[in-house]
Amino acid sequence: MKNRGGRFLTLKEVWAAALLFVLFATGMAVVLTGPTPPVRQVYGRVHYPDWFESAPPSYEGFVGKYRRLNQWDSLHYLSISQFGYRMASQGVPEPSNIHDYRDNVAFFPAYPLVARAVTWLTGVDADVGMVLGAQVVAVLAWVYLLLLLRSMQVTAVQSLVLAGLLWAFPTAFYLVVGYSESTLIAGILGYFYFWKRSQEAASLKSKSAFLVLAAVHGMAVTACRMVGVPLAVLPLAEWAMRSLRDRKALPGGFEALGLSLASLLGVVGYFALLQWRFGDWHIHFQVQKIGWDNQADLLAPLRLSTYVPDLSFAYLGDVLSQLCLPVFAAWIGVSAYRARNR
Repeated sequence: MKNRGGRFLTLKEVWAAALLFVLFATGMAVVLTGPTPPVRQVYGRVHYPDWFESAPPSYEGFVGKYRRLNQWDSLHYLSISQFGYRMASQGVPEPSNIHDYRDNVAFFPAYPLVARAVTWLTGVDADVGMVLGAQVVAVLAWVYLLLLLRSMQVTAVQSLVLAGLLWAFPTAFYLVVGYSESTLIAGILGYFYFWKRSQEAASLKSKSAFLVLAAVHGMAVTACRMVGVPLAVLPLAEWAMRSLRDRKALPGGFEALGLSLASLLGVVGYFALLQWRFGDWHIHFQVQKIGWDNQADLLAPLRLSTYVPDLSFAYLGDVLSQLCLPVFAAWIGVSAYRARNR
């Protein structure tokens, strides 16, 4: 595919680029990982997770370094992946049970389910499956990003440069470690991508298929992180903006509303599970508060401070890397404007 400004990425190139982004990031993470001490020493007062007591994992060699990409919150996700949700505390959650992984309801289920599926399919150790699962969905995240850029008529070179800006952003590191960021990002991008495809579909069958895929990704978003809940309205927001330009798009509001409501089934299912298992869906917030003094900020995606970099760092490299995200956002805005006016 070509346009006057250059050709677009082919589907094979999209997948190849996504795979290279993840492989390169993973290689750097593994090579640069220092001699991370065992969990007992990292946490100090906290012992190995109880499922490691009989056979602590080896941190030697390449696989050992790869395992080190699991730390801190990764171990809470690992306990969910292996044993499901559990609450050892009776009544008010106790900090010791929270940080010893016996009260683990502070974490949403989407990423542990991905890790469990990858572990079952590949037969690798559970902690290796955590990292591998995050990297598998990281590939999907890059694929969806590049496909969205292509749908906005961004050329191949520009798409790779834009993706490279995000790849260089410091927190992109979390896409290839045992955290839920890659699952959340892949879910958000896939949610919006398949919604967009559904609105462009020529047949009812294609539209229905894309809407189902969008709903699956939307449910993954709200079942992954609390911040994903307000993002369920993405189709409604896109429909509203499109309707302002074209009154013919108004009937699509029912599809957007239905998709947004379907996406909320992810978080509703999680809290329903907590209510059924422990008799209190609100226990999630209690464990968050007691364990880490965290409180959900559902308006975070709407705050400008979320996207403005902190330029108080002393090193030029830090400043430049922090600028990647606003440069990416500005470039996307210009590309969207040009695509709309072609």
